[in-house]
Amino acid sequence: MKIYFILCLIFLISIVSTQTQIKKVSPFKSFLSQLPQLYENGVFYDIDGKQPTIETTHDALLLLKLYGNVAMVNKDDVVAYVSSLSNSDHGFGRRPGFASDINSVRDAILIQQYIGETSIDKLKILEFIFSLFDQETGLWANRANDVPSISSTFAALQALNLIRVHDSYTEKYQNTINRIRDVLEKNVQTENNNNFFSFSQDSSNRVLSNFYGVAIGVYTGFDFSDVNSWSKWVTLQQNEDGSFENSLSSTAYAVWTLRFLSEISNSPVNKKLNYQNLHNFISNSPIISVRSALHAHLAIALSGNWEQDFTITPQLETLQGTQIDDILVQGARIKPKIQFKYLNIAHNSLSGNVTFSFDGHILLNSPLRFEAVNEFYSAESYVDVPLQLGQATMKYVLVNNIPGIGNIVLTTVKTKITGFSVSVQPKATLDGDSRNLALDTPVPIGTTFEFVVSVTTTKDSSVLSGEFDLTFSAFDSSNVLLFKQSKDCRNNKDEIFFEYQLKDNNIPRGKLIFKFEVYSKGIVHGTHSIQYLIDVPMIATEINYISEGRKYNLGNSVTVSAKLATYPDLTNVHLLKSVDFEQNEISNKRSVLVEVRSVNGIVLLSSKGTFVNDHYEFSWSIPNTFEAIGTKYIFFIFISATGEITELANYDVLNSDLFDSPNLLAFEVYANLIMNEIIPKPLIDDYYFGNELNFEFEIIDQFTFNKISIGSLSSSTVYLVLTHKDENNIESQSSRIAASTTKSATLSIQWSITPNALPGNGSIQFIAQDAEGLNVIIYDSNNQPIKYDIFISGDITDTTITFSKTSAYLSETVFIAQTSLACKNKPLKNAQLHCIVSKSGQILFTLPVAADAQGSYVVSWTTDHSEAQQGVYNLAFYRENDYNQLIDQRESNIGTTPSIKPLFQTEIKHTVPSLQALPIRTELIALFIIGAIASFFTYHLYQLGVFKRIEKD
Repeated sequence: MKIYFILCLIFLISIVSTQTQIKKVSPFKSFLSQLPQLYENGVFYDIDGKQPTIETTHDALLLLKLYGNVAMVNKDDVVAYVSSLSNSDHGFGRRPGFASDINSVRDAILIQQYIGETSIDKLKILEFIFSLFDQETGLWANRANDVPSISSTFAALQALNLIRVHDSYTEKYQNTINRIRDVLEKNVQTENNNNFFSFSQDSSNRVLSNFYGVAIGVYTGFDFSDVNSWSKWVTLQQNEDGSFENSLSSTAYAVWTLRFLSEISNSPVNKKLNYQNLHNFISNSPIISVRSALHAHLAIALSGNWEQDFTITPQLETLQGTQIDDILVQGARIKPKIQFKYLNIAHNSLSGNVTFSFDGHILLNSPLRFEAVNEFYSAESYVDVPLQLGQATMKYVLVNNIPGIGNIVLTTVKTKITGFSVSVQPKATLDGDSRNLALDTPVPIGTTFEFVVSVTTTKDSSVLSGEFDLTFSAFDSSNVLLFKQSKDCRNNKDEIFFEYQLKDNNIPRGKLIFKFEVYSKGIVHGTHSIQYLIDVPMIATEINYISEGRKYNLGNSVTVSAKLATYPDLTNVHLLKSVDFEQNEISNKRSVLVEVRSVNGIVLLSSKGTFVNDHYEFSWSIPNTFEAIGTKYIFFIFISATGEITELANYDVLNSDLFDSPNLLAFEVYANLIMNEIIPKPLIDDYYFGNELNFEFEIIDQFTFNKISIGSLSSSTVYLVLTHKDENNIESQSSRIAASTTKSATLSIQWSITPNALPGNGSIQFIAQDAEGLNVIIYDSNNQPIKYDIFISGDITDTTITFSKTSAYLSETVFIAQTSLACKNKPLKNAQLHCIVSKSGQILFTLPVAADAQGSYVVSWTTDHSEAQQGVYNLAFYRENDYNQLIDQRESNIGTTPSIKPLFQTEIKHTVPSLQALPIRTELIALFIIGAIASFFTYHLYQLGVFKRIEKD
């Protein structure tokens, strides 16, 4: 039975190790999408998975209420859960069976209001609440026999405001209010002429103590004679990082305090908050519980700057259901709409209205209703766009009413210009050819364009005249103006017609855009664009290195100059225009850059060109990185205004032809790499199986004395190269381990000597690799290559369990060998092994050996009962290197016995029994085998980044 237990253990540990690594920190913004994972049968669990409490369920539901997603919970289940917390004293406890307390009563009321439930017995709740008021202190206690506190008093007053005090309690309530006001008066403090509350029991958290005082003051009608002095004290508590007292809770309560004070003054008092730093602090704070998530979101929502976290989409919809993106056409009938989304989830429980005004006159004032089909809030009626040129304004005001907090207002204003619809009938032809070239297709030099332009409104299908000009413009792919013509339409009676001929060869490759715009008083009131394509070869010409020669050291600056041109017939060069149609300098509109590439085509860096006199200059510094060493090519890239990329051919002016090879414009970067002292210095007795070595060092360029680091190309780094020597002293490389950066330019190589290393004499050498993958020698201070002779030793022991079994339940016999390796009592992991299975000296087959992260290795196979012969099966385990050499020897020396010995051997003694039931079904054994092997491959796929680990908060 021992093998069953081992297989179960391998299977379970491997699955757990690769699948269930849980982090307890969640980003602020993504937490909302994780709430469904915490919900079950009307309650919410916290991130730690402990038994649910009423406050966790309250906090989660408040988050959902904030973002309009309460519908995700089952209302009846929530009501049932809250009912399970009620007690005979008419209060509620934190969990079923817990004593009633004020905070839980308040949470129970809020929960029911969040989900729209009104079944709570208010009179009984009032009886419980007033039973805990202490006349002597003027405060409420949380539970019977508890010490009265300011926090419990806030919870009690919040609950009373939620359910409204019944007439039978009016006098008692008023007496209570008067008593509490006396308490508040005694706890007002002044600091730098600013007022705040400070209560002895909450003195450690001044922001929270003041929040309770201000909130209670608002509930009880306390006289805040100078609201500004109260609000200023709060804003002065904000730290430079945007937080209050370096915590999410204090930050949330500080912002909530300012909201209370704004309600008193009927104007915002939080304008002096540093919103950006506040938002940054909250966004970067770890979310370790539902409550911390609530504090984060509340602080943002109450700060007056909530809109920035939403994707807000205002729209104008026509009667035909189309959306208006640009100009509002005169006479159109439109309906304003708007959508609020948070993390792609639409908010569906806002209320509000929209106004549509034109030149200051309101033409529509309509409530907004949520349409579940398209997830938009829509006006109830349409409005006609006036038959005038002007500006329309849509103001959307939506309100999120949160019980216990109040209204959170989201306001969005959108403006649109009213005007005309413009359409164009184009014609593009060549001399002697009547064919009309299609839009979005290439047009050659010599093409003549003719355009008939129509201007319309919803009421008029042909507007020929009016208080406007119609302007026709042509632009190249850099958005450079090639041609412009305007027509005054004030007294026009003729068809509106424009003509243009493409004559110049010095227009860059890309789009040729024609734009038609209606102007009135300098404002565009209608527009339409069409485009064709210019498809012409482009080149970089007159290319020069401004510095002498093309040999550089690391850290040097390089400057190259070039001119841009077209090469339409592959014979004549046409430099690009440098001025536009209106003779304005336009070279700054051209976007061109140089790319520095390795010989094998990897882009290492790029530099944007600057126009100087009549050419572009490109300057960059050669970085102090390994990838920068060696031969580098330069290529020039033209980028259009809309982002299309054209690689330019390099043109040789001297030979009046394109360069045959990029090597003709290459430059060289030279370096002589020296290793500073390596820590720790390799010692001869360090090299045994299972030992882990961590080398730290710096690489210096002897020419410039600059420290060399790893650049953007991670493969260009320093490598530890392990070389073995056979009995004939012939060296063979077995592994390369790449360095990584630890701090500044310090490099680190971590080497764990696995069983894959061959025992005996060898060496380790440190070499660098450039961008082409070529080795760059690293020297010591004596200018000798860095190399250390080593001797790898250590006895590898294996602990192996073997097993075979024939089952009456399956048609196959199972063979299993599970082993672990060690050296000097250190477990050996990551061995790459092959197993050769033989019987009676005859090799049967070779199997891969599965390994898990804990250093356990398993090989297994199944065979038909009829083929599972009785006897001893020999299992020989070989290292990867040894196995490859063994194959080579067999192929090249057929008939001879290979000299390569296995790492270790074991055997499985198989006896053919009568087929009968096993104590455990062999389907389970197979399941465990498959699970262990599958989890092994899953683990390595994770290591390779094929899958992402599932992270659960």
